[in-house]
Amino acid sequence: MYAKVIKIFSYVLLLVGIVLSAIILFGNVKMGQNENLVDPVLYWAYILVGVGLVGAIVGSIVSIIDNPKGLKKSIFTLVGIVVVIGIAYLLAPGTPAIGLVGIEPTASTLKMTDTLLNLTYILLGGAILSIIVGVIVNAVRR
Repeated sequence: MYAKVIKIFSYVLLLVGIVLSAIILFGNVKMGQNENLVDPVLYWAYILVGVGLVGAIVGSIVSIIDNPKGLKKSIFTLVGIVVVIGIAYLLAPGTPAIGLVGIEPTASTLKMTDTLLNLTYILLGGAILSIIVGVIVNAVRR
């Protein structure tokens, strides 16, 4: 029953994402115009991030309850995540956007945006590196 609910929930999330993406891709959205078409996509992104965070937190709590010995591993993982986010924050310059017309973002907004960009780059690099290392390890083991 649980697996069926998760499967239906996943399909609903996918369907809403496809519909909103199609609206943006085929809705003739121009920069600086039609913000009312872009806003639902941004709200959907916030919802997906929230669902992901809630799922990760609930999954971690259930895992700790099922296996209390795994608490040490969970704490190390959490510390690692905080360290990576801290490095991304320290590397973020927070410089103003060049050529931006309109409302100038605050310094904290610029710093947060740069932090998220750095975090994306770090995680992308880690994902690519893990793929390469995985292929090499599998080749060596065979």
